[in-house]
Amino acid sequence: MDDFGKISSIESLPLPKGPHVRDFDEAQSAAKKAARAAKKAVATDALASPAGPGGTLGPRLLTKILFPERDTVTLAAPGPDAPYVYIDLDDQSFHSTLSGFVQQAQRQYAESGLTLYYRVLPDLQDAQRRFKDHEKDSDYRLDGCKGIEEYIRKLGLNPASVRKWRQRDKERQSMREIKLLAGGPEACPECGQGKKHAPSCSHYVEPETKALTALEYKFVDASVKQHAALQDFYAGRTDADGALKAIVATLPDHNKLEEYVERGSDAVETNKKVAEQQLYISELGEHITHMNEEIAELKAKNENLRQRLEAISAVSEHLRDETITATLAGEPDQGSASKTLTAYLQTVADRILPPNMTVRQPPKSIFGAYENVNATVALVGRAHRIEIGDWLELKDEEHTTPALCKCTGVGEYMERRKYKEWLGGNWGKEYVIVNEHAYTVITEESSRQLAPAAFSVEPSKEAL
Repeated sequence: MDDFGKISSIESLPLPKGPHVRDFDEAQSAAKKAARAAKKAVATDALASPAGPGGTLGPRLLTKILFPERDTVTLAAPGPDAPYVYIDLDDQSFHSTLSGFVQQAQRQYAESGLTLYYRVLPDLQDAQRRFKDHEKDSDYRLDGCKGIEEYIRKLGLNPASVRKWRQRDKERQSMREIKLLAGGPEACPECGQGKKHAPSCSHYVEPETKALTALEYKFVDASVKQHAALQDFYAGRTDADGALKAIVATLPDHNKLEEYVERGSDAVETNKKVAEQQLYISELGEHITHMNEEIAELKAKNENLRQRLEAISAVSEHLRDETITATLAGEPDQGSASKTLTAYLQTVADRILPPNMTVRQPPKSIFGAYENVNATVALVGRAHRIEIGDWLELKDEEHTTPALCKCTGVGEYMERRKYKEWLGGNWGKEYVIVNEHAYTVITEESSRQLAPAAFSVEPSKEAL
């Protein structure tokens, strides 16, 4: 705690009370009345006395009327409990005397604050500690007091005021820590200020006098010449016309005045601020235009993204990016795999193509369907879609319920595949496949689910 913060208001300190305050006010009022009566008596005596030679007042009477010169005033030091009488002082002596008393009061105020924060509050804190250490001892007394508030009142202090002083001390410490963390200067322990000390502080240094600018020098020189012209006029060394000409000669013309006004500090600051505001408005307009362009672009991207998200949400589970590979891997039929891949690629096209682009629709296929995207899959190790030994699922207009079939051979004409169908618990006769699109290659597992009885009966060699 090596710094000091001033108390925010003197009202927070305890004020004197009692009859001595009333006596002080009465003494001050009586002194003022006596001073006014003495002044009136001096003026009356001067008017009643005879005039000196030439009809003027004599030196004795003049001394009684005129106040003492300010350079020869000798003030008697009043007692600390007596009011100071200012009525006989001129303005300059009054101001200097009052300024001295103000500085004296500020020093005393600062000293009282130091005493309060570094003497009184720590002592009260220790008194509170003593009461807390003996809180279980009901017989403990500190100067005959049972508690801290009773003790504070016995000292002549108000507990509420003490709480305010403690709170302000905490705030002062917090502000000091904040300034230290922020790299700010520490407060002066004497005046409580930072870099700039108060004029009443012993560390106060008068600011350096800055050199006059060329324009300031011109105005000072003109003022000196104007003052000299007025002195010559009042002394009778020149007439009014000569003094006026001398003064007018030092004044700038109308054009110069306008230039000086434009170059004045207020005008310069105003013009600078206006220029900065205009530049800011211009840059802000460009920024707003750029932001509008970015917003429009983001809206277009957002709309495209929304469309893509809608397209993704409408895609079946087996046609999504994360499942399509597994779907194709489990498909034994090349035709079905081709259709699945075609459907997947169509969803991809719907997602990645921009709004101004679409897949061209080809002419209607022989199967009566439009295929925007077409993909053909070839399974490794298979020369034909249906091979001998493949399990087949038959589904057409006649077989509305899928039937289990098995490829049993290859015919000589156009290498058409031969098959047998599982009917009524037995394998039927062998037929030639005419429309392969009605047959789908399936796995053995799917075959067992389609016709479990076909695997419980050993097929004859003729059937297979």
